[in-house]
Amino acid sequence: MDSQALLPPHWLPAALRDMRAWYAETMQDPLMHPQRPAEQLVWFRAFVTCEIFFQLPLMILALYAFHQCTRTGNDQVLRRWRLPLFAYAVHTATTLAPTLGELLVWPTADASDIAALRGDAAWPVVITPAAKLTLFGFYLPYLFFPLLLVWRLLPLFNDTAAEQRKKQ
Repeated sequence: MDSQALLPPHWLPAALRDMRAWYAETMQDPLMHPQRPAEQLVWFRAFVTCEIFFQLPLMILALYAFHQCTRTGNDQVLRRWRLPLFAYAVHTATTLAPTLGELLVWPTADASDIAALRGDAAWPVVITPAAKLTLFGFYLPYLFFPLLLVWRLLPLFNDTAAEQRKKQ
């Protein structure tokens, strides 16, 4: 979904473009609204680039590592990939700070005032307070789960350091 902020619309199937429009309209997400000029969100486009080329491959690696741990009951695969997975988790959590900050300071207005702006060049300048709360609920898991991964990986670094001290 986020890649649509970066990729030209003609590269994407109509169904994906429609899904983005539906999401932006339903959730009032100003970061994903198709009418918002992408040039105004350079930081967001930079994060989407990181999502595509850094986070997505490492997320696939994380899914593989956790699948192997679950399947075998052994966390050796997770130990082997702990550093890139840690980098993924910290990077993902860090990208949520400006996203949530942007939403926190985003202007709000009553729904009736927003309805008057529809079709105006000012849209989507404001969102309802309820939409802001909903968006926080939508984005917070993208902060929570990477932090949970950091918490899960930290003991693996301590175990490795202890093993290296024993070898010396």
